Amino acid sequence: MAEQRLKFTVFTSAFNAERTLHRVYESLQNQTLRSFEWVVVSDGSVDRTEEIAEKWRANAPFPIHFERHAHSGTAASFNRAVSIARGEFFFQIDHDDGCKPEALERIWEAWREIPEQARPGYAGMYVRSCDENGRPNGPGFGVPWRDATFQEQYYRFRAREDQRPCWVTQIIRKFPAPILQGFSGWLPEGLTHARVGRVYRARWLNEILYVYFQADQGRVSLSGNGSGFTHWPGLRAQYRDLLACDAQWLWYAPIQFYRQAAAYSRYSFRLGIGPAAQWRELGTAPGRALWLAALPAGLALNLMDQARGRWHAQFEV
Repeated sequence: MAEQRLKFTVFTSAFNAERTLHRVYESLQNQTLRSFEWVVVSDGSVDRTEEIAEKWRANAPFPIHFERHAHSGTAASFNRAVSIARGEFFFQIDHDDGCKPEALERIWEAWREIPEQARPGYAGMYVRSCDENGRPNGPGFGVPWRDATFQEQYYRFRAREDQRPCWVTQIIRKFPAPILQGFSGWLPEGLTHARVGRVYRARWLNEILYVYFQADQGRVSLSGNGSGFTHWPGLRAQYRDLLACDAQWLWYAPIQFYRQAAAYSRYSFRLGIGPAAQWRELGTAPGRALWLAALPAGLALNLMDQARGRWHAQFEV
């Protein structure tokens, strides 16, 4: 008798997560849909993450697959998890977050509501999130769901909240997260979302199913602060991709694109990549025009970064 395929692979990239990984585990224990596995990839953890996960694996009411590798960044962990996933869908939960008890069941039901003949054009579903106190991460939208590409949702419909994807596993395998040589820091997930959105649409659910813990969230802004500087290569890769491939959406979100173009120049200069190289790698006329318009702002931000660095250096011991 053939083994029935799991409906979901839940993936967590864990880095020194001994204090918070229990949130994911407890969320999964409470799921109303039970057809899933949990894939945990330790990204170079040096604490008790592995010991804790192995203890759970012996007694969990669902399969747990644990892997470890040297610290390489979430992108490498993501690609590994996708390659071994056995579920029909692939849902990522960060190591310090969780989800509602009905999350997997509602995602599965929403997928079944899409006409079968239309499903090959969908990469999956997106769900809304709230913090640990139930406060929504944004206002949502006025319909139960919306079918749109990533670009339509954020440029045309001007969504302003972070929604979490649940991918069709066979589709997300076509879009491995890019690996930047010599960089093991944070790579924005939006880079993968945008690439998928140029080929597939998704169903965006106006339902809060993901729970993030606000006390553990880091924030990066365009104006910048010290906590974001180590993420420059990843941010630069995202903005380069958007300028090179999505500039046709400029008229829906001109201010947003201007800020992205300025940020691309800023991070490029800070990484020693000059104007000529920036021009060449964008490769498209719309992207280059945007870059040129925002170049003065990018230069100004770079000078501010340099001045801030010199100021902090005066007080280093």
